[in-house]
Amino acid sequence: MRALITGSRGFVGRWLRRHLRSLGDEVVELPEGLDIRDRAAVLSWWEREGQDLEACYHLAAQASVARSFEDPEATWEVNALGAVHVVEALARFDRPPKRPPDLWFSEAHRVGLGAELEM
Repeated sequence: MRALITGSRGFVGRWLRRHLRSLGDEVVELPEGLDIRDRAAVLSWWEREGQDLEACYHLAAQASVARSFEDPEATWEVNALGAVHVVEALARFDRPPKRPPDLWFSEAHRVGLGAELEM
């Protein structure tokens, strides 16, 4: 299967990339310089590279809680507007992916836990 992971260099994305490759899937990543807030760039990339994807995992996000308070507008642009651009690109497919973008994940700091938890 050919799967796109947006945010493939983040914490969750790295693990998902490793997992999908262990299953024999071809993992596609957005180019390092592509800004998910740039609608034209996202759609252009998708037109060139995304037409034969079978899955899309949208994980690209600004995940720092501290940074979200420092720059809420940029956080909204990356997290909300970036998601809109990915969904719009998916909607333009001639053939939708076999597995729609149903994995939405957020990374955040642990808040309000006084004791360490075993995992």
